[in-house]
Amino acid sequence: MAKDLRTYLANRRTRLPRQIPIQEAVEQIEPLHAERGGATFSLYFGDVASQALFAVSLYPERSVMTRGRSISARRLQAFVAQNQDLLQDPRNTIGTWYNEENDTTYLDVSATLPDREQAMALGRQYNQIAIYDLLHSEEIATEGTGEPLLDAPPEDRRLPQPAR
Repeated sequence: MAKDLRTYLANRRTRLPRQIPIQEAVEQIEPLHAERGGATFSLYFGDVASQALFAVSLYPERSVMTRGRSISARRLQAFVAQNQDLLQDPRNTIGTWYNEENDTTYLDVSATLPDREQAMALGRQYNQIAIYDLLHSEEIATEGTGEPLLDAPPEDRRLPQPAR
């Protein structure tokens, strides 16, 4: 069984752990977001901070924005439930981040990928403001606006095919 997301992505033949129930996920995400101003959380592996991965939102039309730094458990729970279809893929995670400049917290479904260049290319393709380097805890600007694309491919074709 894969011990973390990075290990799973390196060897997709490993088994996934059981999925974390939504309520349990929310209980873990809330304090992570409050403490760090953001979180990247896998429903299979939990908190994926400090792993050599890059998070990028490929589904901006599903993003939710809320004023202020905090996120209510109710809003988090609804977001996870509404995006359960995408979160079945272990490469997709729940991403939260607080943008101090506009006093807004974002909830995203983020793809977590081991390849920085691939994540940057996808960030640009999907008009994202930045990708996030989970190992170094830093944003990497992509020069996008964050607005959803009108001509985006269907959601089931946005994640790159896994390496074989």
